[in-house]
Amino acid sequence: MTEGLAKVKEIGKLNTLEKRLVKRIMETTRININEPFTAEQLLNAIEADLLDSGCTMRYFPNKYKMNYLLRKTKMFICTKAGDKGVNVWVKAHKLDANMEAWVKALKKSNIERPFTTKAAYEVICASATVRGKIRNRVPANTNELAQKIRGCKRIKRVNTKSDARYVALWDFVD
Repeated sequence: MTEGLAKVKEIGKLNTLEKRLVKRIMETTRININEPFTAEQLLNAIEADLLDSGCTMRYFPNKYKMNYLLRKTKMFICTKAGDKGVNVWVKAHKLDANMEAWVKALKKSNIERPFTTKAAYEVICASATVRGKIRNRVPANTNELAQKIRGCKRIKRVNTKSDARYVALWDFVD
């Protein structure tokens, strides 16, 4: 029995065709993936790259499939833009994919501001429970969360290390 090009070895993983598309996305120079873009703009950039190189693709996705692929890769963060709710994508940095969800959970909760790392960890764990079980996308402990918060641009530390009470207090930038 032969396996086709688009067969997936594991559920939720990228197949060969999707991996090729992701490689094209990362290699394109016509669009800056660190700046917000739509799936349609990305497809136009990839198509122009293909025409310039003389290559062809047997399967070229539409904008709906491209949105699905960008969401499946978890390498990009999606936001809605305009009145029509168009998906606008931007490349996620290594920690941003989970951090974005955690910041949303913290903002939705009525956490007392400024908050400690332990309070933030409890809110994130409480918001990430599904049917009584904690999801995989939560930090392992408060130390890991504190390390990731330090790298986040949307949360800042409000007290200094020289304060008498050496408990880190955090607050939102906006």
